[in-house]
Amino acid sequence: MCGPVPPAPMQDLAAAVAMGRYSGVLALGSETKDLADASSLKSAGLSVVLAAHEGPLVASATVVLPASSWAETTGTYVNARGLSQESEQAIGPIGASRPAWKLLAALAIRLGQDLGWRKLSDVRDAMARGSASVPPGSPRAVGASS
Repeated sequence: MCGPVPPAPMQDLAAAVAMGRYSGVLALGSETKDLADASSLKSAGLSVVLAAHEGPLVASATVVLPASSWAETTGTYVNARGLSQESEQAIGPIGASRPAWKLLAALAIRLGQDLGWRKLSDVRDAMARGSASVPPGSPRAVGASS
């Protein structure tokens, strides 16, 4: 878990990987604004990307896990303006894709860390507890879309 520290810019992560501060990277999504950031992640010993589409991070990844797209899963998303949007599953998942939160939960278990996520409501509850700005029970993003 990331904890209460807000995320840093992608360039900071790329620089930290280049300096050897991290031996692995886990990314959600395939896009980055700067292609140099994606290629710099190759210097990490391992990069795992959970993504629904091809993109620079997928191209540089050691392992790619197929995440379901917004249309293949039910969820609540927060757009670039901070507005939450609920989405119902419109089509069945393609191939072996699964919601990103399920992939992350399964990966954590394989690494010996059970996050306790069995249902989407478990993820929402965990996110609400982890952020002082979100009241308990409020919908939160389990994926991000713009």
